[in-house]
Amino acid sequence: MTDARLLVVDDDRAVCESLAEYLIDLGYTVDTAGSGEEALNYAETHDYAVIIIIDLRLPGMSGEALAKQIHHRYPKTQFIIHTGSMEYEPTEEMKAVGISAEQIFPKPQLDISVFHRTIVDLLSRGSS
Repeated sequence: MTDARLLVVDDDRAVCESLAEYLIDLGYTVDTAGSGEEALNYAETHDYAVIIIIDLRLPGMSGEALAKQIHHRYPKTQFIIHTGSMEYEPTEEMKAVGISAEQIFPKPQLDISVFHRTIVDLLSRGSS
């Protein structure tokens, strides 16, 4: 199906595992992390140059701080934000790492197919 490797980062294990299983069923290789620090460790040993899906409210390091650090180290990485903050708009710093409003989805996301559509769109942009 696809050789894209994804990392789902969320401290809510049920959300994390549910989204990961959905993406695995679509043919992606998916790893999960429960914190920003754990996600950074994964990013050091795996190639997530395509997509990272993150929650903004994480214990310890925030999702925004994680996105900035990963972008600094691995600038080709693309992000999708899945957040409980209904009013979230990307800051200038987040726009600088490539996050647009079309890549932000509120929790709970009842139609998880939006993640797949967004991933496909980001993958196609990355390969053109």
